[in-house]
Amino acid sequence: MHRTVGFRRLWAIMTVPVALWLAAPAVQAQQPQGESTVHAVGGSRIHGGDLPAAREEAINAGLVGAVHRVLADLLPPETITGNFQAINEAILNRTDRFVRDYRVIAQSTHASNYRAVVQATVSVKRLKEALKAAGIGQEERQYPRVLFCIAEKRLDDLAPRYWWSGRPVPGDTTAGATLTRAFAEAGFQVVQPAAAAGAAGYPPELRGTEAVALGRQLQAEVVVAGLAMVEEMGISGTRAAPSYRGSITARAYRVSDGEQIGQTHRAVQVAVDEAQPNGRDALRNAAALAAKDLAAQAGSAWFKQAAAGTRIELTVHGISGNIANFVRFRSALADLSGVERLQIKEMMADTAMLSVDYQGNSRALADALLQFGFETFRISIGQLDANTIHLQLLPR
Repeated sequence: MHRTVGFRRLWAIMTVPVALWLAAPAVQAQQPQGESTVHAVGGSRIHGGDLPAAREEAINAGLVGAVHRVLADLLPPETITGNFQAINEAILNRTDRFVRDYRVIAQSTHASNYRAVVQATVSVKRLKEALKAAGIGQEERQYPRVLFCIAEKRLDDLAPRYWWSGRPVPGDTTAGATLTRAFAEAGFQVVQPAAAAGAAGYPPELRGTEAVALGRQLQAEVVVAGLAMVEEMGISGTRAAPSYRGSITARAYRVSDGEQIGQTHRAVQVAVDEAQPNGRDALRNAAALAAKDLAAQAGSAWFKQAAAGTRIELTVHGISGNIANFVRFRSALADLSGVERLQIKEMMADTAMLSVDYQGNSRALADALLQFGFETFRISIGQLDANTIHLQLLPR
């Protein structure tokens, strides 16, 4: 195993791999704690046939990419972009402080190009300390509320079982439980389905519009819909045991606009003994792979939209006779982090309509508003959807 390398060719780190580490996924299946092991690709040019020097430059570039991947789990994209100069100086130029160890697991040369795949163990604790020392805030990401609509057909089922059928479903579905656990570990807030939502009479394999409708009914922000099933494949190899194939096809939709933000198809085949009947392990393994795909895709799409900003309209009630309270509220809103372009659209006797551009969704803004502390009044949030917030100013 290699240890820290020299940084004699820092210019190559910053020029060659930029596209590689900027493309690093922003969300992983699980948030890092003390350390995080990641893979990254580093590249360099071979000058004058000096292969060792090119190799060193490629490794250094890979280490920069590895550190950036972990940074992307700690900071939203807009924070990295806005503080890039400080991050470059305090962290990316000094990756030896944060990479505990690494190894080169693959390498290749083509013409005058050299590339290496580096597996690096990065200290999350040291990164957090460096960010704090540099005055770069680590804003906790607010993951969306996700609803799972996964129909499941097991070997002994004549038809798929699914919670929105309006009929009682015996026990949790294997695929649904696996997806729920994986998404919760990744930071998503899981919406528990309600039996009343089955009144729509939707089929087991939902179309996107049907899945989004259920999501709106249960106030979810993302819906994952699909079908999971187990098939018996017969005897596998020399073992006198059946082989089972578990498969799942699923798609993720953003409820606010119905856009598909993720999709996956995974299948796993296993030989099962009598102690593990019905191929549940095959289905569980396939669902775990699907969960990793969808959590990364949905999370990346969600935070990308949040970074771009959302136009949100606020309807403020309770201003009659308390215009001073409204002025204080409006001033605090304008100064709130992430808020831009506050506009007063309409003023009535007891109600004002405002609009803002916000670096986040309406729920995140509503949560931020509830943190305001005013001496003469408090805020009560009423109706809330993707682009509107209704609130009331109540005297203390």
